[in-house]
Amino acid sequence: IGKFHFVYWDVMTCTIDRWTAVWGDPLLFASVMMAFYALAAWLTWRVARQETGRERWLWGLGTGLLIFLFVNTHLDLHVLPGAFGRCLARAQGWWEHRRTVQAIYIAIVGGVMLLTLIGVVVVFFRNLLRNMLFVSGFMIAAGYLVIKGSGFHGTDGLSSLMVGPVPFGVLTEILGASMIALAALIKLSDTKRAAEGRMSWGAQSWLWLRGPMLG
Repeated sequence: IGKFHFVYWDVMTCTIDRWTAVWGDPLLFASVMMAFYALAAWLTWRVARQETGRERWLWGLGTGLLIFLFVNTHLDLHVLPGAFGRCLARAQGWWEHRRTVQAIYIAIVGGVMLLTLIGVVVVFFRNLLRNMLFVSGFMIAAGYLVIKGSGFHGTDGLSSLMVGPVPFGVLTEILGASMIALAALIKLSDTKRAAEGRMSWGAQSWLWLRGPMLG
């Protein structure tokens, strides 16, 4: 029993050490990402307040996920599973076979996420079709973190990949948050325009695109 506790205590301390070692992005980039996530969360919360039924649930869930992403900017919670797996592999002596275990882990997580996605699509199908920009933003921002956090071979380089002077991950998360914020702004604007008896941006865009096709 003593050896059991020692091994898993070692795994726990190793995991915490690996996790805390990657805490915090560079101050400037982290501040920008947090600002984008905070803005997107505030806007989605405003949309959730004005909606009803499943639409309110969808935007409310989006707000909750954005708050998590805001906190995750410095805490890097997505790193925990990969760090735990690597420490456990060393402690239990199957380090050489870690790639196989990682593949199994990703397959299981991927399966769970796929089932969750199917469930979300079934429940919110019509809502998702009306909010594709909102959904796409989450797929980009959260999808990047899931891939990075898996710790699978080849994903470690994502952290050091640069696009000019800006890290690829920072651009990806900012893009996702920007798309979500834009979707919320359009939603809020359409609600205001409807209250004033004016045509929504979506309807105006469709007419603008439809004109050349009919002409």
